[in-house]
Amino acid sequence: MDSAGSYNLQAAKRTAQKLTAVLIVKSKPSFNILTTPQQPNGYDCGGFVLSICEEIGIWAKDLVMNQDPITGKDIEQIITIKVNTNQVQNKRQAIKQLILEMAKTRK
Repeated sequence: MDSAGSYNLQAAKRTAQKLTAVLIVKSKPSFNILTTPQQPNGYDCGGFVLSICEEIGIWAKDLVMNQDPITGKDIEQIITIKVNTNQVQNKRQAIKQLILEMAKTRK
């Protein structure tokens, strides 16, 4: 998934190749270009990445737990619906609050 289209495809393929070697995966990874929401400003890209990763993690957990046959296109639609500017702003605030709480307990 890449909000820049296939701009990072070669890097993704190299990363997948290295991961399959480490994880001892027997099959070659396949690639589908899926679009993701993109931030409308110059500073929320990290928040969008975290939110997208969180949704992929939820999808992967459900896939393993329920043997759910959801496809990449399905997760693309889910991410498009669930990841938006308001959700990312809420995540940024939640992360800020977590950091402040952790700082209090470390003193």
